[in-house]
Amino acid sequence: MQRTITLVVADNELARAHQAVQLAGFKIEEYLHIVVKAAASGSSVYEDSVERIFHLLPDKMVLSLANTRTVEKHSKRFSGLLEKQNEGKLNTKEHHQLAELAEEYERGTLRKAYAMAEAVRRGLMPPIQS
Repeated sequence: MQRTITLVVADNELARAHQAVQLAGFKIEEYLHIVVKAAASGSSVYEDSVERIFHLLPDKMVLSLANTRTVEKHSKRFSGLLEKQNEGKLNTKEHHQLAELAEEYERGTLRKAYAMAEAVRRGLMPPIQS
């Protein structure tokens, strides 16, 4: 069984995504299908596709993504909810908020990591020293 989904994005975001995907050799529909299928299967195809797109982003965008920070408001809420969870005091609504914030944080961290790796690959920023 297959389902049709509708994706709502800003015109400028769609234009940039469409251009990057075309440069990577895909139609936007093909790329989104590959990403959804790979994400559902846990395949490394997803990572390869994401890396391929990051290779095509302009330097300015790569640096912007590499230097992003968590919105302070979200960071404070996330920390507060984690503290309540550790104390065993989360209600159902807060549990859902924590899960959403954790997912958002994870996505942002991954996006930042891919961008930093690409920036280092291009020589736009030095490698992080441990």
